[in-house]
Amino acid sequence: MKNIKILTCLSMAIWLLGASCKETQVETPSPQTVTYKSHIEALMKNYCYTCHSGSSPAAKLDLTTYEAVSSVAQAGTLEKRMNDDNEPMPPSGVVSKQKRDLITSWIAGGLNEN
Repeated sequence: MKNIKILTCLSMAIWLLGASCKETQVETPSPQTVTYKSHIEALMKNYCYTCHSGSSPAAKLDLTTYEAVSSVAQAGTLEKRMNDDNEPMPPSGVVSKQKRDLITSWIAGGLNEN
């Protein structure tokens, strides 16, 4: 009986020590939210507007508005064409991986406008 009381007291002491020594959790900062206005619009201007704007845009695809770009992105066409090894967009050359990753993050993040 005496041994049971000692074991019970030791168990309680260990439990209390464990409860008071909580592990400190370090919060990982969330990545910056990618938005059309802050990130994607400039990419479109630099790489797409030459062909995909104006009164006669290539492939009848005007990429000068959030609505148009988000629609093409949501359909999967934007990433597919930018990553196409045979006929990448823009035709002048492949956009850097960093910039393509930014577009991927924008799409994965929900196509935020602002």
